[in-house]
Amino acid sequence: MKTMFVDGAAGTVGSALQPYLEQLQSEGLIELFTLPDSMRKIPAYRKHAMRNAELVVVCLPDAEAGDAVSLIESCNPCARILDASATHRCHPDWVYGLPEFISAQAIAQARKVANPGCFATACILGGKPLVDAFGPAQLVFQGITGYSAGGRKGQAEGTPRLVQFGKAHRHLPEIERYTGALAPVLTTTVGPWKQGMLVQTFVNQPEDVVLQVYEDAYRGHQEVRVARAESLNYRVNPKSCNGSNEALICVAGQPNGGSSVAVVIDNLGKGSAGAAAANLRLMLTGSL
Repeated sequence: MKTMFVDGAAGTVGSALQPYLEQLQSEGLIELFTLPDSMRKIPAYRKHAMRNAELVVVCLPDAEAGDAVSLIESCNPCARILDASATHRCHPDWVYGLPEFISAQAIAQARKVANPGCFATACILGGKPLVDAFGPAQLVFQGITGYSAGGRKGQAEGTPRLVQFGKAHRHLPEIERYTGALAPVLTTTVGPWKQGMLVQTFVNQPEDVVLQVYEDAYRGHQEVRVARAESLNYRVNPKSCNGSNEALICVAGQPNGGSSVAVVIDNLGKGSAGAAAANLRLMLTGSL
């Protein structure tokens, strides 16, 4: 049994992670340190919890996560760390926690694991097999997500809206690094539902060829389902993977040539807390 502390347990990702941690506790894999609300932001109490934990999960905004990791390493340099923020995802000293493309053994043995971003996860699952099969190219992604992707500041609005339109999305560095795509583009929209994400891209290849690429890439990965648009009655629901750590990749041949690809994940599941729980399980047991 390993001792664990979650720094930022009351945030969006920390709260979504709680049911997974309860499962790990019920299996006797972890003993969880918790701080009451009155103490969770006080540095002395956080430092005490970090010092006594064998594994620390950082569920803080990017601006705060770097300081939290520095605090962990100063008071407990032997602690293993899972960081759910974007701060360390491209850092060479951290292992990127996407077991579809980073070996499970590397994640299991790592001292520091960076949990992927939600949009990044969908883009990489959709984009990397295309780059591997057809060579480096620019990939253009359009994504829509539930408002919980905005964290605690996210809120429901009646009309979908483009966000950060024309700005560099914070997930672009990891998308470029782990897909191998050339100067990828990501445009994001927030929908009027809480959770559920869909990301689209296009490749100038026939449907059958693209479908085979994905089937080959994800053979043996039971949580990734590959389907033709026809099998879904040409409808793809961004909420169809909610409540799971699964991903759906749907391929649709276009009448004028080429194929569109849609990737669906739960932004609070495979896109954050579910992925974090899978990485924690790897770090604790060596297997999913």
